[in-house]
Amino acid sequence: NVKIIRSTKRLRTISLQIKNGVPVIYCPIYIKDSYLRLIIEKKKLWIKKKINEEREREKIQVKNKSIFPFLGRKVSLLTQLSKENKVLLKNNKLLIHCTDLKRAKKNLIEWLKLEAEKYLVFRVRFISSRIKISFKSLSLKSYRAMWGSCNSRSEISLNWKLVMLPKKVIDYVIVHELCHIIEPN
Repeated sequence: NVKIIRSTKRLRTISLQIKNGVPVIYCPIYIKDSYLRLIIEKKKLWIKKKINEEREREKIQVKNKSIFPFLGRKVSLLTQLSKENKVLLKNNKLLIHCTDLKRAKKNLIEWLKLEAEKYLVFRVRFISSRIKISFKSLSLKSYRAMWGSCNSRSEISLNWKLVMLPKKVIDYVIVHELCHIIEPN
């Protein structure tokens, strides 16, 4: 089950990627199916490995006492049945109150998005003023394969999942995207 995308453009190479759990081959239009089958057979183990890695990355598991990354810290997740849905961070413990345990993951993701909004907006404004590169707008998105982007209109988009990385890495991504305002390549 490999998706093949043939291009009539000046594409000269064959590339194999995993997109949303599906192997995709990009190739010039003149490449024969038999040759592509050989590539797929040769890369079968790599494809399986990458699909499994992508699935693991997508899982945000909420298990009591599991360790979870947040702004470079390792916090312990604790779930507790409650009348209301809320998340509290205290002493490197992330306490997830939820009406039922099925809701714990949703509460965690909602909380992470709110924290990402607060932290990333503050950091982008701070770094932007420090390095004297202004941007037009900032939005948070849910990307699978990238941390951020910057378009020609000086609009920056960041992955909300950055909040799970160390602060130095977050700052690096922000500076990188701000630099694209000066140098789009």
